[in-house]
Amino acid sequence: MPASAMSRRQVSISFFSQARASSGDLSVGPVMPPRSNTTFISRDLDEARAGDLLFFSVPGGTGSRMHTMIVLGKRPAASPDDRGERVVYHTGLEGEHGEVRLVSIAQLLEHPDASWHPLPHNPRFLGVHRLALVTHESMILGALQ
Repeated sequence: MPASAMSRRQVSISFFSQARASSGDLSVGPVMPPRSNTTFISRDLDEARAGDLLFFSVPGGTGSRMHTMIVLGKRPAASPDDRGERVVYHTGLEGEHGEVRLVSIAQLLEHPDASWHPLPHNPRFLGVHRLALVTHESMILGALQ
């Protein structure tokens, strides 16, 4: 289908599509972060900047097989050059409800479940990623014309 014939829904689906794991099937293999939307930066949290994403795999999860946290700077109007100091994330449904949480990275590192610690030795931590906004802005604009 030519890009000009794509609907906004089709563009958003392709924009947010996940990369397939090496098994080729998202339902059985490890979940990979979206390659077309982000650039891998590091598994070192010191490399995280405001606006970056932290990805975690959620093996055996009942919903999404991946969890994302958004890195924020120390202050509300932080620039992308500011070091990551806080994260915001949704807990997912816990019963009928979930909540959005804002915690410091220091608090996250003290989470009682170590599988949520963004540390290189944690196999569930998929690393720090940065959105590929410039690339996707032109892709979306071109597809909608």
